[in-house]
Amino acid sequence: MKRNPQTRERLLDAAERLFLERGFQQTSTRDITEAARANLAAVNYYFRSKQDLMVAVAERVVAPVLHAQASRLDELQARSAPATVTELVAAYVTPMVEQRERRGGQQIARLIGQSMYEDFESVRRVVDPVEARFRTELARALPDLPADELELRFRAMIGVFIMYGLGILTQSQRDTEPEQLAARITTVCTAALTATS
Repeated sequence: MKRNPQTRERLLDAAERLFLERGFQQTSTRDITEAARANLAAVNYYFRSKQDLMVAVAERVVAPVLHAQASRLDELQARSAPATVTELVAAYVTPMVEQRERRGGQQIARLIGQSMYEDFESVRRVVDPVEARFRTELARALPDLPADELELRFRAMIGVFIMYGLGILTQSQRDTEPEQLAARITTVCTAALTATS
């Protein structure tokens, strides 16, 4: 079988759509190959397994946001002054807002939310390296906050992130500019992270 980039893209498109509609567990390899108009062996040929296909989908969907988050964090770390909590939250939130306003924010939010619900380890592996960097910097910015409390608050921030991506958080804010939304979401998340216990 000769590798065809179009077949690979059709598999990724079909898998992304079906995983988001049905979830990973409820989507069979046959469902994916039928939707992609590919033979049954194509998933194994191009991706080795359904799980590796899910990783490829996650990388494709989430990569632009993760790259932008990492770049913003790199800029903050390159400065001589330590980053503030607000700056760290803005570096985390703003790329999602920008991506959602372009394309794909809802898919990203649903994919991350679904991976948390299904405890899908391979999607977490795509996201975790960037999130770990943010956790480390937030721990530096909030030295008196116990680690378990920081983790709870960080996960709450991810929840806000997912709600925004799905459009739930901003249903009454339809005419608000992306920059304003990013600033408002940053304010909410910063307040949650810095609240006294």
